[in-house]
Amino acid sequence: MEGNEEFMKRVIVSILLSVLLFHIPIVVLSAENIPADILSQIQENAKEQYPDDYEMQQYVINNQIEAYQEVQTYSPENIPGDVFTQIMTKAKEKYSTDYEMQLYTMKNQVEAYQDVQTYTPQNIPQEVLSHITARAKETYPTDYEMQLYTMKSQVEAYQNIQTYSPQNVPAHVLTKIKAKAEEKYPADYEMPPNKRNKRNKRTPTF
Repeated sequence: MEGNEEFMKRVIVSILLSVLLFHIPIVVLSAENIPADILSQIQENAKEQYPDDYEMQQYVINNQIEAYQEVQTYSPENIPGDVFTQIMTKAKEKYSTDYEMQLYTMKNQVEAYQDVQTYTPQNIPQEVLSHITARAKETYPTDYEMQLYTMKSQVEAYQNIQTYSPQNVPAHVLTKIKAKAEEKYPADYEMPPNKRNKRNKRTPTF
């Protein structure tokens, strides 16, 4: 009888410990200056993402809190206010409840914008570079990462065309081939749009 009582005590203690462990609140660090509804939403997202992993919940919550706080104070230099506002608005629209991705996207877009303004490759006429830049901005007016990527790809393709000299092809034939390609794709030094899409190098960020 005593053995049964001891066994039941152990079972009860085990159950109580389990209940306590599963109801220990997640420790939230550095939650100052965060609206209650934002904090609640961050916590709910973490629980949905990792319902049975409390360590990961806390990790996600703290990372999101830090990112949210940095988003509120992020003020990069060397970028017009209207451009930064547009970048920030797009990032918040795309990742409305993910503050890490908001911050990541904003920083990448700001860096790309700054690089676009100072991009000066060698061995390419200014007229050609201006045309490439204008076309990239027209195609991706609010995505500076894609602008920069397109510009670099087109410049590299232009430079390769200038030095392209395959063997066993007469010079007059190669000249005709280049002329025909230029006539068909006057503003695209890389490749036809349908083939470029098949390669699927990148997808627009915005």
